Amino acid sequence: MLRKIEQLNPEHHVQLAYMECLTSCILTYLKSTGREYDKLLLDYWNIGYEHRTLLSSKSAEHLLLQYLYGIHLRHEQGSEEGLQAAVQAGRSAVCLCMASKLPYFPRDYLNMESSGFWHAILVQGWDADKGVYLVADPVVRKVAELRPQEIAYACALRTDRAEMQFFDIFEPELPHAEPGLGDVLLHCATRNAAAYRSPGERLVQQSGEATGRNKREAVRLWFLMRNSGVKAWERFESDVNESLAWTAVMRARWIKQNTVTVFSIKQLRYRIWALYQELAAMDEPLAGRGQTLFDQVSAAWNAFNMALVRYGNTRDQAAGMVASVVRQAGVVRDAEVRFLSWLHTAVTAGGRDAESIV
Repeated sequence: MLRKIEQLNPEHHVQLAYMECLTSCILTYLKSTGREYDKLLLDYWNIGYEHRTLLSSKSAEHLLLQYLYGIHLRHEQGSEEGLQAAVQAGRSAVCLCMASKLPYFPRDYLNMESSGFWHAILVQGWDADKGVYLVADPVVRKVAELRPQEIAYACALRTDRAEMQFFDIFEPELPHAEPGLGDVLLHCATRNAAAYRSPGERLVQQSGEATGRNKREAVRLWFLMRNSGVKAWERFESDVNESLAWTAVMRARWIKQNTVTVFSIKQLRYRIWALYQELAAMDEPLAGRGQTLFDQVSAAWNAFNMALVRYGNTRDQAAGMVASVVRQAGVVRDAEVRFLSWLHTAVTAGGRDAESIV
């Protein structure tokens, strides 16, 4: 357990992308413990729609931490005393909080908080002499000391009760035998494709076979995925159509925040594809075919973003602009499903035999 602020190394910070604070905390923890943290991103091709915002992030429960590293995340909804007990026992934790209530957080980074989004910070230690938590915030590349009352204030779920949410990070009790790279690539490519096309389907099947706590957990995870993959696009398209009845201010704000997050989504797409190319050791013809399909994904996102911008700028023919946004959203969805299906087939083939992979 880290005991002094000087032990927190800002070089361990991984700033993944805009609106990726929780996963940035997890990656920072992995890097600080000497792990190959990039592997987590092999399973990170996702699309979600929360608080009327398109996002690329996955929930903490869907990260492949146990499979890849033997790490278990346990969601806790409790008190600051519970957090302190976990940290003093030598564990780290990711706390959900309101960024505006953190004393160090830049005010100009708060534009998404009003939409309902929480921030995440990584608590990595406890300084017993000062009685403070040692905190890493990779989004703003900050290490800080926070008093218990400051953490409790920033993380309070409600103003009328001392309750907070955090993810307790448990290291494996026994040495973890990491899966081979080939197995990891295939497992992640399979999950990406399946989750995008049929989010939650596998979990629903599991819930039908399981009993008791396992069944409840499977249903809970399915519930978390109800706004992911193709379901996310369905909810987005519903809002596009409904937006004709919104006020001009509400519509402009919605369009602006989605055009901003689209840039973040595209950033992550490039990073994930580059990682697959590197680790899967694809031969040149196969990588070329994949690049062609990826370029279609990128072009589809660009056209989609332009359709959103045009919709925001138009004062006439709004219905036609809505139809254009919906159409371009469908192009993005189809391009991504096509690319992920190809990627799964390519990884299955071991990165070779380009002629058989179309």
